[in-house]
Amino acid sequence: MFLSRDIEIFYKRLGMKGYSPSSLSSIAMDYQISYQRVKEIEKRIYKKLKEMSHSRTLKKILQDISFN
Repeated sequence: MFLSRDIEIFYKRLGMKGYSPSSLSSIAMDYQISYQRVKEIEKRIYKKLKEMSHSRTLKKILQDISFN
């Protein structure tokens, strides 16, 4: 789904899993990538999380309907 580097970047950006919250430019410098690339990674992960959330909600609705 995602590269481990992308997940680590996301954790650093949000200050999760023991990382301190970091700025886009700080992360970009650490990984020697552009500021824009960090934003793209962050956006892609948020999008996937949103899709997964909707999928679980839809699955729950369908399960509830099937039991009625």
